[in-house]
Amino acid sequence: MCRHLAAAVEAPGVTMPHLSSTFLLFMRSLQTNNISFTAPGIRNICIPDTIVFQNLVLEANVMSGILEMAPHKLLLTKILFLTNIKSLENIWVKLKAFDRSTCAAVDSTQTIINVFVPDMHAGPDQNICFGSSTNLDATGAASYSWTSTDKRFSSDIKQPPVSPEDTTLYILNMIDADGCTRTDSLQVNVIPSIDLSFDFEKVYDCQNRPYLKVKSTSKLKPDEDVAFFFGDGQSSNEMETTHSYELDGVYSVTLRGTKDVCAYQVSREIPIITLQIPNVITPGEEDGLNDTFRIRYGDPAVLTSDAKIGLKIMDRWGVNVYESKDYRNDWKGADLDEGVYYFEANVLGEVQCKGWVHLIK
Repeated sequence: MCRHLAAAVEAPGVTMPHLSSTFLLFMRSLQTNNISFTAPGIRNICIPDTIVFQNLVLEANVMSGILEMAPHKLLLTKILFLTNIKSLENIWVKLKAFDRSTCAAVDSTQTIINVFVPDMHAGPDQNICFGSSTNLDATGAASYSWTSTDKRFSSDIKQPPVSPEDTTLYILNMIDADGCTRTDSLQVNVIPSIDLSFDFEKVYDCQNRPYLKVKSTSKLKPDEDVAFFFGDGQSSNEMETTHSYELDGVYSVTLRGTKDVCAYQVSREIPIITLQIPNVITPGEEDGLNDTFRIRYGDPAVLTSDAKIGLKIMDRWGVNVYESKDYRNDWKGADLDEGVYYFEANVLGEVQCKGWVHLIK
């Protein structure tokens, strides 16, 4: 074996120095390829990919050669894998083939490899609230191909919208203008929703506007909080509380839960209507004030009364003297003596009022 070939075996790995330059390779019957040997004759290498140099013809009287890339000398027999390319200054690479009998250089050839540093990647991972959406993000490529690991989503646009219900990993395959390919990923972390629910009760005294009792029935975790919003600008962070309204109306009562940076809520439309039942009527006077047993449901300035009312009137011995399942505020105690009578009124099927009324003629 020639002495200079023996010495070449000891050469260390190759470190290639920086952008869009080329390096030259001299070699007998040289062919470039990728590491899978599926792209013979390639001329572009994208850091940190591996490029393969193949010496396809080694004649019987020609020994293996020396691959010179200053300051290194590498012994090349049939194949060289060049893997640690790091930067892109011009580097001259030369292969000398030697005659087996004379140890003299007998042939050389060259090729040019373009080296690129691709700068393309997916955006940072994202956090979103359950039920919301976001846009995936990427940069630097000429074409993009997104797929989710569960195979339920795919897109070939740069910033596709997504609305995952659970935390999902998206894989991105990219190709830049120089033909370099890269794979990256972006994870969308979904902050789970809160299981929100609440009960309510309207408490009547049959003379005034009812007040509201609310109770959260949510099963909360340690990192979850809730608060009630009553629709009139007032709120409470108590799990169970009462609230009084200043005006009749239909109020959107909301239980709002917070978790991390997310807020979730559940709402119910609740009518709060004044209910007033008189304790005296004077049909004999016919002055238009207390001529009938008039149940007032709602402030006329806010709502008109279309309430479904059932009414029973009984005398002092408990005998029914009047009954209606759809009362129209028209009972005046005709054919009855003056005195005290007792009533049961069912309003909208949600409240039952019991009391007495004095009939004066």
